[in-house]
Amino acid sequence: METFKQGAYNVHEHSHTEWSDERLHQEAEKVAQLRKIVPYTGQRALQMAQRANLIMQEEIWRYAERHGDE
Repeated sequence: METFKQGAYNVHEHSHTEWSDERLHQEAEKVAQLRKIVPYTGQRALQMAQRANLIMQEEIWRYAERHGDE
């Protein structure tokens, strides 16, 4: 009998804090484009909004970290 093997968690696909600036920007564009094209409703709409908010927050933190209180 084989034992169940759980798949590895791929940080490069799921953790926006580990992404490069370019990858983060591409994801922001992708999410914005999807939200324009697909009329999400219910739970999926909330998930997409949360995804967009996390990306935006990470971009804000990176900008603030680089530019300080200018």
